[in-house]
Amino acid sequence: MSKTNGQGKIRLGFFFDGGEGGGVVEYVRLLLTNIDRSRFTAIGIYLGNGPSHEALKHIFDETAILTDKRLVNVGSGKTRMQRLKMNTSKLLTAVKGTRLLARAMKKYRIDIMDVNYFPLHILAGIASRMTGVPCLWHWHGAGRPTGMRANMTAFGARFFCDKIASITHFVHNSLPEVARKKSELVYNGVDTTKISSSVVNGHLMKLAGVDENTTLVGILGTVSPFKGHTYFIKAADIVLRQYPDVRFVIIGRESATQKIKVGFEAQLRKEVKEMNREQEILFLGYVADPYKYLRDCKIICTPTIPYMNFLGEGFGLAAAECMAAGVAVVATKLGSFPEIIEHGKNGLLTEPKDADALASAIMELLADEPKRKNIATAARQHIAENFDIKGTSRKMEQLYERLV
Repeated sequence: MSKTNGQGKIRLGFFFDGGEGGGVVEYVRLLLTNIDRSRFTAIGIYLGNGPSHEALKHIFDETAILTDKRLVNVGSGKTRMQRLKMNTSKLLTAVKGTRLLARAMKKYRIDIMDVNYFPLHILAGIASRMTGVPCLWHWHGAGRPTGMRANMTAFGARFFCDKIASITHFVHNSLPEVARKKSELVYNGVDTTKISSSVVNGHLMKLAGVDENTTLVGILGTVSPFKGHTYFIKAADIVLRQYPDVRFVIIGRESATQKIKVGFEAQLRKEVKEMNREQEILFLGYVADPYKYLRDCKIICTPTIPYMNFLGEGFGLAAAECMAAGVAVVATKLGSFPEIIEHGKNGLLTEPKDADALASAIMELLADEPKRKNIATAARQHIAENFDIKGTSRKMEQLYERLV
């Protein structure tokens, strides 16, 4: 057991940037809610303060904020000099953060460092080697394996980590060969019991300003180019020509960083306005605990697309939560979705970047109520049997104990 704690608990350190976090923060929250806290103590260590600290500070037994700067800065340099200054600032923050992290690991008597974000994997790995503490890389995403990031990943995996927890086969296969040798599959999970027992009807209807008999088709998650919102809107326009009473709802918002850099949600709103569909395609914004309200939707779409170096969802938390809630999901044949969804049995899969195919799948389920219900029921059972957070937590407990 623990070398540093007289009580015999393993002391787990979790290293964060302090930024928005998204699905990874939700995963860590679920993990720490479900692991055996009589055997594990969780310490949150942050570079800078921010939303992820606010979201998790009550879950951790102890927390520490190392600096007043985040490594991932909001905004972007428009000129060469601005980019140089920003990159220099990031480098200095990384060097300072690594040194302070090593000190914190000694101060808080960390037994294992668990890190979920790149390039924090590298910083945590160096600090772990400085302190002799095992470092576990949790790998959630899959990017195109080229350039500096790929080289840093391969180099870091060789020298700065002891084990990699890959959340799907898709994620594992996206890693460089040297990293795959240290990779172990530990599927992400969702709290199926909480989701199925926390149903609240009518909330999304109220937000959308429609009556309870209206059919809703939704898209859930951070508003971002790779989530496929553009194709959801185009598909909605097609479906509405045959099903004019259906309403399409966009649940989620754009991150603060992306809003400054990209302004993607504003672009989407402009597209909807130009289509003259502002009454049929509705932006609901951020919804806290959306899993409670998902059954207001007959169908949820997760039409993820390849975007720049992004190759697909590492796990697809939104899709898994919708399936656990008993909602029929239409996803794309990309990333992890083919691992989670069996086409025609517990969901439907379409080609990415194909609004016509997405619209056809939506209309297939709208036209066949028994099929939609059968798919929704099978989806709920499939997630409960294979992707429940309790199973994930037990596997992580075993992995932590092996590392110590």
